Amino acid sequence: MPALLPLIGLMPWTGWLTVEEFDLAVLAVAAGGYMGVATGRQASATAAAQAGGRSGAAALKGLLVLAYALAWLVSMWRGFEDAGGLAWGWWQGYHEPM
Repeated sequence: MPALLPLIGLMPWTGWLTVEEFDLAVLAVAAGGYMGVATGRQASATAAAQAGGRSGAAALKGLLVLAYALAWLVSMWRGFEDAGGLAWGWWQGYHEPM
């Protein structure tokens, strides 16, 4: 993906600071990869659920993911509050919070 940055990154021409075309390309690649993972593991997840449910390791993984998500949400909240809240506008520059 970094090799495509000069071809896809149109920020100097469009002026967008927050979201640009390269971000959309990375999201499209990630969505395709996650969709492949989700469709490939669907049969094995169904078989595991029928075989006896979740094991202790799977429960630990779930708790770790939950703790990570909670830490991520707290850090996002603190970052938004430090930047001045959610005062977004269409014409934000380099000195505004967006």
